[in-house]
Amino acid sequence: MFLKSGIYELLKNNYKGEIPKLTKEQEKELSDYLERNLYETSKEIRAYIYSKYGIDFTPEGLVITLHSLYYLSRLYSSLHIY
Repeated sequence: MFLKSGIYELLKNNYKGEIPKLTKEQEKELSDYLERNLYETSKEIRAYIYSKYGIDFTPEGLVITLHSLYYLSRLYSSLHIY
């Protein structure tokens, strides 16, 4: 919507964004898990999330999720996004 109509259209429609795929409890579990485990690729993290929760993230969706969990900046130097 933003790309097509701009920020004013989003504000006019009270756009709230997408509903998160993970619950707050799942986000906490994932956050705790990532504190204890390091992955080399986002593909590995996506596979873990799918095996644990049955949720399939796109690479872009995972970046957004990791960013919201404050992991992107810590992992970015060692994480190959593909």
